[in-house]
Amino acid sequence: MVIKVRDFELKQIADSGQCFRWHELDAMTFDIVAHNRVLRVAQTLDTINLNCTEEEFKEIWEEYFDLKTDYRIYKDTIEQSKDDYLTAAVRAGSGIRILKQDPWEMLITFITSQQMQIPRIKQLIERLCSTYGSRIADTNYYTFPDSETLYRNYRLKEELESMGFGYRAKYIADTVRMVANHEIDLSMPYLLCGDCAVTYLKRLTGVGDKVANCIALFGYHKIDTFPVDTWIKRIIDTEYNGNFDRDRYKGFEGIVQQYMFYHQRKMERR
Repeated sequence: MVIKVRDFELKQIADSGQCFRWHELDAMTFDIVAHNRVLRVAQTLDTINLNCTEEEFKEIWEEYFDLKTDYRIYKDTIEQSKDDYLTAAVRAGSGIRILKQDPWEMLITFITSQQMQIPRIKQLIERLCSTYGSRIADTNYYTFPDSETLYRNYRLKEELESMGFGYRAKYIADTVRMVANHEIDLSMPYLLCGDCAVTYLKRLTGVGDKVANCIALFGYHKIDTFPVDTWIKRIIDTEYNGNFDRDRYKGFEGIVQQYMFYHQRKMERR
C-alpha cells in the first residue's frame, strides 16, 4: 500500500540511533524487523510504499512509525525558542520520528549498546536473534527472543560472552532472570511519568541513567525523557557552555534529543 507522509524520512530515522534492526537495501528502501514481522518500505519524496495490507498497517505500522502525531507542533516550538543550534538541528533531521518499539527488545538492545558503536550493536543483536529467535516465514530474518526462551538456557551468560557481548553478558543474564521471575514488571513504566519510569528501570542490573532513559524513550515512548550519551554531552558542553535548559522544551525533550544527536553526528561525518 502507498500512503502520503510529512515530517518523515526513512534514512534519517535509520541514522538517529534508536533502531538497530533496519536493514538498508538502498538509499530509501529498508527491510524493518519489528514486532516479529518484516516490513519492506520504500520512500519517494512524501510517499511511502509498504508491503503490507491496510489492516496490518492500521494494526501495527501506523503506530510503530508514530504517524498520528503532528511533529510540526514540536518544530514550531523549537523555532520560536530562537535557539540557533536547535533550529539547525531540526532542519537537518526534519524527518525524524520517535518509533514505538518493543520495550523488551529495547531493554536488551540498550544494555548491549554500552560503550559500543552502532555497527557493532547491530551485529550483536542480529547474532542474538539468529541464535535464540525463530526464523520469520519466507525471510532470512529472525524474531527477537523472549525472556522465557533466554531464561531456559542455563549457559546464557557464557554463550553471550563467547558471542562477543563481553561484560554486558552478565547484565543481560541477570535482567533475563529478573524479568522471567517477575522481579520487575515491564508493563509498569507505561503507567509512570518519564522520570519515574527511568527510576524504575534502573532497578535492573547494568541499567544506569543513560540506558534507562533510552529504554524509556524508545521502548515506552516517554518523550519527556532525555538520554545523555557522549554525543549529547559534547553538544551541551560546546554549544551551551555545559548548561542546556530542558525546561524550555518540557514534555518533548526526547524529540529534541533526537534532533541534536542526528545533527551532531551528521556534522562530524563531513
